[in-house]
Amino acid sequence: DRWVVSRVHQLRNQITDNMNVYDIPHAVEDVLLFIDDASNWFVRRSRRRFWKGEDDTDKNQDYQTLHYVLSYLALILAPFVPFLSEELWQKMVGSESVHLQDWPEAGQIDERIVADMAELRGFVNEALALRAKAGIKIRQPLAEVVLPRSADGVEWFSDILLEELNVKRVSWQAEAPVIALDCTITSDLRNEGLAREVIRAVQNARKKAGLNIDDRINLVMTTENSELKRAIEQFQNEI
Repeated sequence: DRWVVSRVHQLRNQITDNMNVYDIPHAVEDVLLFIDDASNWFVRRSRRRFWKGEDDTDKNQDYQTLHYVLSYLALILAPFVPFLSEELWQKMVGSESVHLQDWPEAGQIDERIVADMAELRGFVNEALALRAKAGIKIRQPLAEVVLPRSADGVEWFSDILLEELNVKRVSWQAEAPVIALDCTITSDLRNEGLAREVIRAVQNARKKAGLNIDDRINLVMTTENSELKRAIEQFQNEI
């Protein structure tokens, strides 16, 4: 939450500085980068927070953060995409036109968390590239990723790395010059990967059937593949 709010404040400052010298091209050059940050990182990583039934405080905070970011974005994009900004503003706020609002004041930016998140996403991109080079799908769990420990360290992002890279363990080593993946796939890891393929197939079937995310189903699976059968039995609860 602090990261995405800091990012939209950064975007506002970048637009403001360039508009003050009438440099329109540079004023808007980071807009698409921010939209990618907001949608493909913040919203995607917050899906479970949006949907979970418990811990209303965290869920409400997530909604409030997204509402703030979208409303703020409508204000700073108004000079460039007037109709889209007006539509977004009315959906978010519903008050008089966005074009009658004052330009937003500069907001607080947590420089440390922005820098840490940039480093983290760099780790993710490099490790995913290693997966692709090895021909290992992201749905196949791996045992470990080894990352170089930075000067300040981003160990508190380990939970994000576990999910984004689908690994069981994150190791930080000061002597590690580059990122390394343990690509040894044990039988348990193999079975878990097969179970995730089953889950994906079931989710696709739900989508084709037009089911809502909260619709309960009865599921029957049949297979003559003994390896797949073992995987389904081992990870039946997860499925």
